[in-house]
Amino acid sequence: MKTLLRLALVLVVTPPACSFSRDEAASMEQEMPMELEEDLARSEPPPPPAQAPARSDGKKRSRAKSAPAPERLALALGGRGGSGEGSKGFGGLADKESSVEAPEPEPTSDSGEGGVRRWFPETFVFAPLVETDANGFASHEVRVPDRLTTWRVLGLAHSREGAQAGAVTSFLGTLPVYLDPVLPPLLAVKDQVEIPIQLVNTTNQRLDRTLEVSAEGGTLSSSGGPVSLPARGSVTRMVQLSADRAGTLKFSAKLTGEDAVIREVEVRPTGRPVRVEVGGTLAAPRTPKLEVPPELELGTARARLSVFPGALAILRAELGAALGRASLSDDAYLLLLAGRAEQLLSSLGVEPDRENLRRLQITAAQRAMRHNRASAPEPALLFLPGALAAKDNPVLERLGRRLLDATSNAQRGDGTFLGVSGWTVQQLLIATAEGVRALAAAQHDEEGLRRYTRARLIASGAVERMSARLEDPYTAAALLSAGLAQGELEARLQKLVRDALEAREDGTRWLVPGAGVVRSDGTPPSAVEATAYAVLGLANDAEAKVLLPDLGAALLGSYRGYGFGDGRTNLIALLAVLELFKDPPPSRVSVKLYDGERLLTEGVLEGAALKEVLVLEAALDSRPSGAWRIVADPPVPGLGYHLQLRGYVPWKDEGDRGISLSLDMPARLKLGRPVDATLRATAPGGSALVIYHALAAGMVPDAESLARLVEAGTIERFETRDGEVILHLPARAQGQLAEVRYRVIPTLAGRLRSTASRVELVDGRGERFLPPRDLLVSR
Repeated sequence: MKTLLRLALVLVVTPPACSFSRDEAASMEQEMPMELEEDLARSEPPPPPAQAPARSDGKKRSRAKSAPAPERLALALGGRGGSGEGSKGFGGLADKESSVEAPEPEPTSDSGEGGVRRWFPETFVFAPLVETDANGFASHEVRVPDRLTTWRVLGLAHSREGAQAGAVTSFLGTLPVYLDPVLPPLLAVKDQVEIPIQLVNTTNQRLDRTLEVSAEGGTLSSSGGPVSLPARGSVTRMVQLSADRAGTLKFSAKLTGEDAVIREVEVRPTGRPVRVEVGGTLAAPRTPKLEVPPELELGTARARLSVFPGALAILRAELGAALGRASLSDDAYLLLLAGRAEQLLSSLGVEPDRENLRRLQITAAQRAMRHNRASAPEPALLFLPGALAAKDNPVLERLGRRLLDATSNAQRGDGTFLGVSGWTVQQLLIATAEGVRALAAAQHDEEGLRRYTRARLIASGAVERMSARLEDPYTAAALLSAGLAQGELEARLQKLVRDALEAREDGTRWLVPGAGVVRSDGTPPSAVEATAYAVLGLANDAEAKVLLPDLGAALLGSYRGYGFGDGRTNLIALLAVLELFKDPPPSRVSVKLYDGERLLTEGVLEGAALKEVLVLEAALDSRPSGAWRIVADPPVPGLGYHLQLRGYVPWKDEGDRGISLSLDMPARLKLGRPVDATLRATAPGGSALVIYHALAAGMVPDAESLARLVEAGTIERFETRDGEVILHLPARAQGQLAEVRYRVIPTLAGRLRSTASRVELVDGRGERFLPPRDLLVSR
């Protein structure tokens, strides 16, 4: 059906009838996009068949008229329900100077009057910058997808003087006679589901046609047959679909002479997910050791190579990812990142997008205010550097002054920070290093410099007094990074850190914390955090210059999509990477991944890509040899890589790892009847958790019950994806059970199986999988 749509728009812009304060205007600017997304996401049923117009030339036009016109407008088109999955409105925001459109499929030959429909995006164009002509007219051509629905067109406009306006219109995309198979976005291997196929006739004549259905990668209970469609009526046919193997299932349905549809469904394996990974730098061709599990199920494995071209790529990746984390330390890290991003990007030779950074800072400020209503000492140390890094923000300036007072008051008379009964000397020294580092951010004015200088001098005396009991290299590195050791003590601590560095086979060096070592929050630090402290602590050590590149290789290779760890670890690691890898890579770098002599995938870093993370993936249809080789041409010391092998293996007992996950939900369900799903998890004390609850095909989470969990504080937030609900839980005391109960609704009948659920610690130090469950959904 892919018809061409030409939009001719004229929007009138008039000044607002009332005025707003600067804070009110900023609040409106921040909230308007969210309200528009929510408005577009409201799904409405498609018009009844009797109202559907017959197709003429296949072209739809939409025109809104008024004058005078704006000079710039933003345009978005989204569906309003019908033909498959529910509408989701905007998918996200585009880059400032680009237009984002859903990729169109390859052209196909016609198989009936309407051809084959196979392109079903829900939002298919977002044009953030369309300029009008002198008369206020603008046109934007797009190709209409194959989804049969009412499309909503949203136009937002502004003049060069700042006046704003908006308009919404809609148009209907349909066919006189069509079919609509309702399939879930994903299935699990061996699922058997009942697929309804709706056949609609909007004409005034009864039609006798033949329905033909087939499935590649699956088995059907019927291949179709004759069907009689009443005038201005509809008929529903049911067919049972079995998913035979993992991969992509292609479902085809054809109503002879009228309409044909091809839908693709992801079929996921039901084994236990496994992933092994390794990282380093590409200063030379690398042959990393990545063990292939012997029981790996063939056809389920993928190799994923991520390449980070120096500090800039990681900084840009973190600016995009930091908003998705929401613990206390993550929000403190977000605030500092938002405040320093403009300076850091400029220092790395990139022109910052100040508008996007302003929005990031608004969100970070809102979270910071929520955490610091009482100005408690512990969060004050975390949030002070970020609050003081903000510029021209009176709200954060006032918060920074309060936090500066709280942090200064957290220093005790003996020079140490925080500290309660039961703390060890090691924990007290770490807190002291963090307190002095936080106050270092206040040196931009005379009062802040005075407070920092006084605190540092008193804390240095405390460190000197306790130094005889200091044999821990992690704490030594943290004290060195805060400048709390001078003279002979500095030399002794530097040697302590150097001697503790561990060399790995891949050429990297790590600082591994010893047993019993904790951070100021009482949790054990990761090797990544300790290594980052080592980089910062040894930066001025002449004897460590030859070691720093190997430490940097460890850091670059440890970066993941979720960062380096939690907020504390992310902050220290990013500062270390920025310290080591300031120089940009060459203008063009070719990267290739081999399995033995077989080239799996390759890519090029050049131009704008030098500022981004390069991600290369390859499906492994045959068993990999394990002789991995990564080649960068030319070799670049500041080019970090992370190689991950993901796949599935048969289920077996994982043993006791101190983490557990269980699910309580009925195995027999009724179609459309909500049921409770209760998840229970345990983990080491003080660890925040994320539960990935895998849902069977057609299972829909009840958003209202999830929202109540957020209101009650049971979870911090939740995310929903196709076939999965992600629950973010706050840290709990040692031995305390985490229990989450919410409702799910089955919308497909059949014998179903979920994929593997899992619980993981936010800092990446552990995870546990839950085997799939068999469900029977009856009518």
